[in-house]
Order: sequence, then C-alpha cells, then structure tokens
Amino acid sequence: MASSDMSECTDLDGSVSDCQSILKYDDSPTPNLSDGSGSPKSCSEDRLKIVSDLLMDYDSEVVQSESNLKDVPVMIFDEEFEDTTWNMMKSRQFILIYFMNFLSFFLTTYTVNTFKVYGLDHGMTDSYLSVVGSVGAGANSLRFIWSGALDKYSYKLVYGILLAVQFVFGMFIVTFKSDKYLFAFCYCMILFCGGGHSTLVPNIMKQIFGKKATVLYGFAFSFTGMISVVMILVQIWFLKEGSFYIFFLTGSAMSALSFIILIFFFKEEKYSGYRRDRVRSRAESYMTP
Repeated sequence: MASSDMSECTDLDGSVSDCQSILKYDDSPTPNLSDGSGSPKSCSEDRLKIVSDLLMDYDSEVVQSESNLKDVPVMIFDEEFEDTTWNMMKSRQFILIYFMNFLSFFLTTYTVNTFKVYGLDHGMTDSYLSVVGSVGAGANSLRFIWSGALDKYSYKLVYGILLAVQFVFGMFIVTFKSDKYLFAFCYCMILFCGGGHSTLVPNIMKQIFGKKATVLYGFAFSFTGMISVVMILVQIWFLKEGSFYIFFLTGSAMSALSFIILIFFFKEEKYSGYRRDRVRSRAESYMTP
C-alpha cells in the first residue's frame, strides 16, 4: 500500500480527481487516466513520467506549462521539492564553491593583515600606508561591478577573471614592493577582487540551490572565518621577518588552484542530488502494486 501526500490531481481539461484512488493499490484493477485525447493511459506510467518531468524544474512548485508534461496530468509532490540543508551542504556543488572561495580569499585576508608591515619594511611611511588602506577599502566597495557582470556573463567566466586578476597582482605586489604607487595599485586590485567574493557567492548559490540559497549562504560564507583561523596559525608559526613575500606568492598559487577547480571540476547546474534520487525511488515504489 502506497500512501499519498497529495489531495488531488489536475487533468488537462482542468477537472480535478482524487489522487488517493491513483496512488492506492489493492486487489482492484489499476485505474486509468485520460491522456487528453480520450484514450486511457496506465497510472503507473503516468506517475513516473510526471515525477520525472517535475524534477526538471527545481525552483518551481507549479508546472508552468502543460506542454512541458507532454499531455500528462499534473501531480506535485510538494514535500519532495525541497531537500534538507544538510544534504545540500554535502553536495558536490556546495563543497566546491566553499573550497574554491576558501582558497581564493586567502590572498585578500593576508594582504589586509600584512600590507602595512610589508610596506614599512620597504621604505613607505605609516601615514602613506594609512591612505593606501583607505583607498583599498574604496576599491573593495566596488564589488557591484562583479555582480553586474553576472547579468551578461556566466559565473565561471566572471569568477575565472577574478581569479586571474588575483593571481597576477598577488605576484605584482611582491615585484613592485619598492614602488609605493605600484604597490598601492596592487593592494587596491587585490581588495577589489576580495570584494567580489561577497557578491559572486550568493549569486551562484541562488543559481544552483534556488530558494534554499539564503540559508546555505550563511554556512557558505563561513570560509572567511576559517581563513582567519588559518591566518592566525600562519602568523604564529610561519610568518617571520623577511618571509612576508612568500605568502603573497602562496595566495597567488591558491588562486591558481581555485581556477583549475573552477574550469575542470565545477559545473553550473541546478542542484538535484539527494532530492532527485529520493523522489525517483518513491515514484518507482508506486509502480509496484
């Protein structure tokens, strides 16, 4: 006996019928549904087809067009349209987004924490570096440029450009450490890229996870806190006088690694994983009397 979580089904002609009779199995013959042309169709075949078609649109709780169902009556498993937050956090998409941004945000965090000491070591004054810090904060606030780019281009392209820019200026800030103007420009570009993370992450979360993105974003953005913990360990155990440049280069290398993951492993596709498997399993169970 299969139980139903639905109260009614809608046929193509707009009439409503009791779904309980469709999902309930007993010794009676399997009931039939009209295919829209008057010919009977097997409920078992219809149920699996309906669920399969509904899985194609994760964000929508209502099928937008009857033509999408190819003349199949509309039935919606409401509770199955949302997977749990924990299952989504275990998905490949979420883990890759988290790991890529953890790697790429390292350079921004390290630069903000050490640029003054690094600049002082190379002949710049404290007052000048304070101005550089203020200008850098302004560059960081230009993050809307990154989000605006998503209106025209894909996430992989926009984030890929961000990573490439970070990679270059992570090395340039070491190369031009003795030129205070080029140093300041490199610092501002790194912070400009850092600001992009806070707009690109929520956008790709919405694109992949739909209405669950708001909840997931709170967990996803914890990568900034994790980097802060790593930064404390770096400063305690590894950061010595004369070794500051090593971690600028490390930040560039981490951006390059994030770029590789983005190109070869990450896919911009809507999450379906656990929810899809569970609904399909449930649909198949309805096929068995």
